[in-house]
Amino acid sequence: MAPSNSRAHSFTCPTCQQTCLTYRGLLCHIDSAHRPPEAPENNIDENDSYYYQHHPDLNARPCDTNGNFLPPDTPPPPPPAVEEENSWDPFDSRADFNFAWFHFMKEQTSKAGINTALDIWAASLLPFGADTPWKNADELYSTIDAIQLGDAPWKTVKVRYTGPLPAGQPPKWMTETYEFCFRNTRQVLHQQLASPNFKSKTHYVPYRQFNPQKRRVYSNLMSGDWAWKQADIIAEDPATHGAFFLPVVSGSDKTTVSVGTGHQEYHPVYMSPGNITNSARRAHGNARRKHRDSRDYQRFTRQLYHSCLARLFQPLKAGMTVPEIVQCADGYSRRVIYGLGPYIADYPEQVWLASVVQNWCPKCMAHPGRLDAEHARRRTQEMTDLYIASFDAAVVWKDFGIRSDVTPFTNEFPRADIHELLSPDLLHQVIKGTFKDHIVSWVNDYLYITEGEARAKAIIDDIDRRISAVPSFPGLRRFPAGRDFHQWTGDDSKALMKVYLTAITGHVPDDMVRCLAAFLDFCYLVRRNAITADTLDQASDALARFHLYREVFVQAGVRPDGISLPRQHSLKHYIHSIRLFGSPNGLCSSITESKHIKAVKEPWRRSSRFAALSQMLRTNRRIDKMTAAHYAFQAKGMLAGTALSYTAMILEGGEPEPPPEIEDEDEDDYGAVIGPRVMSSVDLVATAERNYPKEIHALAIHINQPRLPELVRRFLYDQINDDPATLGSEVALDDCPTYNGNIRVFHSAIARFYAPSELCGAGGMHREHIRSTPLWRGLYSRRDTVFVETDGEQDGMLGMAIGRVHLFFSLSHEGTYYPCALVQWLVPVGDTPDDVTGLWVVKRELDGLRRPHLAKSIFDWVAAVRGSPASMRVSARQCASVVARQSRQCRGKNTVPAAFGCCGCDNCQGTFADISGRVDVFNERLRALGRGRGASVWGVPQAFGGAEYWTRTPTGAEWAVQTVLAINHGATGIVPWTDPTPADIKAAASAFARALPALVPFLFAANATVAVARAAVGSVDVGVWVVGARTLVLAANVAYDGATLDLRDVGGAGVGAVTLVFASGAAVEGTLVTFGSVGSGAFVF
Repeated sequence: MAPSNSRAHSFTCPTCQQTCLTYRGLLCHIDSAHRPPEAPENNIDENDSYYYQHHPDLNARPCDTNGNFLPPDTPPPPPPAVEEENSWDPFDSRADFNFAWFHFMKEQTSKAGINTALDIWAASLLPFGADTPWKNADELYSTIDAIQLGDAPWKTVKVRYTGPLPAGQPPKWMTETYEFCFRNTRQVLHQQLASPNFKSKTHYVPYRQFNPQKRRVYSNLMSGDWAWKQADIIAEDPATHGAFFLPVVSGSDKTTVSVGTGHQEYHPVYMSPGNITNSARRAHGNARRKHRDSRDYQRFTRQLYHSCLARLFQPLKAGMTVPEIVQCADGYSRRVIYGLGPYIADYPEQVWLASVVQNWCPKCMAHPGRLDAEHARRRTQEMTDLYIASFDAAVVWKDFGIRSDVTPFTNEFPRADIHELLSPDLLHQVIKGTFKDHIVSWVNDYLYITEGEARAKAIIDDIDRRISAVPSFPGLRRFPAGRDFHQWTGDDSKALMKVYLTAITGHVPDDMVRCLAAFLDFCYLVRRNAITADTLDQASDALARFHLYREVFVQAGVRPDGISLPRQHSLKHYIHSIRLFGSPNGLCSSITESKHIKAVKEPWRRSSRFAALSQMLRTNRRIDKMTAAHYAFQAKGMLAGTALSYTAMILEGGEPEPPPEIEDEDEDDYGAVIGPRVMSSVDLVATAERNYPKEIHALAIHINQPRLPELVRRFLYDQINDDPATLGSEVALDDCPTYNGNIRVFHSAIARFYAPSELCGAGGMHREHIRSTPLWRGLYSRRDTVFVETDGEQDGMLGMAIGRVHLFFSLSHEGTYYPCALVQWLVPVGDTPDDVTGLWVVKRELDGLRRPHLAKSIFDWVAAVRGSPASMRVSARQCASVVARQSRQCRGKNTVPAAFGCCGCDNCQGTFADISGRVDVFNERLRALGRGRGASVWGVPQAFGGAEYWTRTPTGAEWAVQTVLAINHGATGIVPWTDPTPADIKAAASAFARALPALVPFLFAANATVAVARAAVGSVDVGVWVVGARTLVLAANVAYDGATLDLRDVGGAGVGAVTLVFASGAAVEGTLVTFGSVGSGAFVF
């Protein structure tokens, strides 16, 4: 029996394998980190709404180890038997493995540090006559080297220059020997394919995905046209049918490990199976190169570069035409055909890969001085070979930008064209390149050119101050002290993209702001995990606007010679590349750069810094072995709990149990949500705050919100009374339920929603913590802003309201639990987004006493953003600033909504009746939100023209009809016509204004009885207000023919003397009203 020890028991989270020392701690961890969202009422079932086409021939049929296809529904064969199922080989125990993992992997302890730890461990065992499993660090390293899992040995090939030597003393590089270190790519791929970690993350068959509108959706590499086309070519050989196509995604990028010592540069090459999902992308591999300035040396290094790459992929060449058998992650064997896939590289690397001249595009024939000219032909290897064969080297260099002295490595492999395979690079082309190196630098240059040095520095300092004023919010990085623009990293650029647009507004010409706004639209559209054909259309439009507005930098003298930049030009190839390869998110150099730390920088720091390459490779190999062993032990349940609790369990006769198969999930304030797209959800965090009064009146005083008890009572009225005739905000407070129970206060809630342009899971789902706390990190209060969805069928701001959360709390009433939020509403300033930034501007909504309007419970409406086609939610975090990018605009060739036009009208193609219809629709929206918000609908006069945009202003009579129609259907305000106002509209508006003193006592009387009868007589729209014994009738003839109305038809037989209060093309005699063409009037009796 194991000795008693209070720490010998632990509890392991089944989702993330985190160890908790108590069961209560485990429950708290699960409730906090992995609490599932409440099941939405209407999940979005993508299996029902999306459909797929899979390649009919390369369909990944399972087979046996001899290549014979298995019958359908045959289960995978059992894994090979292991002599000792729970063996720690080559370690002796869990404690030994944990010691090695802690020192070698987690802490990266030095050799001397490991020796010291072993010495202390040995001293503690000495009284018991025991010893440590290793006497020193070298013995520990030998045990790691003995791990059989994850072993893909490094090989080294020595290379040297073999060309003619010049007379005299040749350059040193001609006589030096170079080392090319590599792994067997075939062996590495087989290990990756067989990894259980990729079991649910692999697409074996090229597919085409379609949304419910039968439009293509591009996501993972296998969803693109390139993979399908490759499968078609391969399938021309019937012997390949039933196999699966495995594209090899590669990437390379130089990295520097020591600036001070000079020439400490390494050039790792990474590789990944292309049929794993973008979110699962991994990379491996390493190589090395140095740079010199000699032309001959550059030619030699380029030839060496391509020769090494060709040697690297040589083990796969035979399998690119003849299928071979591989073990897959799901346990089946399958026949595979390899192929070189997309290559991830920055522009300098692309120049080397494509063997083109610097400043030329590696993907098209555009001239360096006119890179963005239309109709440039795409490069192909076939065309390049033809040019080289037809012209001498100087001509192809000068006229076509081709280096004929270097042959791309892809020429040695079937179906590979390097010009096609170069993938988009969001990091270097979009984020670092176009945004940071171009737009931001150009803005600063403009300020210095136009304002002078002193004034420019002051403006840049103000821009810095605006950036530093950004409030805290998940996903929105703060720069409290501002930021020096010359020291941005890639992560800095990503963070500053979200706030830079509003920071420069007002300091630079409007077209510069529009240029950045168009670029941001493009950026956030193409970075989605799943990109539809409609999204590609929007991205193409945004790119066209960006090219249009960037001319302002040419006109301002910032770019006097024009704009022709390779990285910026690459944006023109994004639409085509997305159709080929799917979302650029899975093919970005940020993937390779993120591997530099683990593959190069950390191994370098662990080396002696002298002849370090072999030491770094040895470290990398040991890391791979330890990682593979960790996965294997964890899959068997051998790493559950702590080393102490596991050992105690084994001594008591227990056996480890494999953990359940659960998707990885990284729960934090901001990030991706694993799984398909579902409806949005909001959940309060698990733990309530303690330092708040629980009694509602005391809480109201504590938070300085005296109306809280009233709001809770009105809220409960709405909850208890299903679809009441009147809302809680409209009834007398005495009619609302009283609440005397306890209130629990929370400082945050978790929102899960669809936001494809954010960091999200494969289904586009995103997670954020919404916070409302009086003291954030001990510095200041934080009240996050939220979008409240009010109409899921509308895009952007048409379907959302905006609020600032002052309090999260919950209450229980009559056995029902209510999660609530106290929200201050923010209302748009104006009816459209800002013309320059394209962003909505909002302000606090005040009631009649100039107090902030507060409302209750956003949870019924789901306080989250529904991703609109081009929404820029990130800027919404500035509580009184810009909110959201309009998803559809009315400039250029953009398409306005089908229902309402860019200004809220019906694309100037509707009838008079459409005005009343719009007012009805918006009043219904306000009723859904709660009339207690105090918001109202204003009528907007409509122009005419019968086309997409108006060509004729309304006449005065038409304006009067529109005004009466709007009032009849609930409008409480009328928007004036745009200045300069035509004289006839001024006359009609003046006449109506003179009538208002007689109308207001009816229109705004609290005790008025309102009845509206549309088209009461023929084409006449009638509104009736009754106050006491007096009646007001507003009537409008919506036809262009004459009409009549007998007031007795709406007021009964007792109609007395009629007073004509207002008339536009209308006259009254007795009770009979006669309307001319487009007539209206107001009548009191």
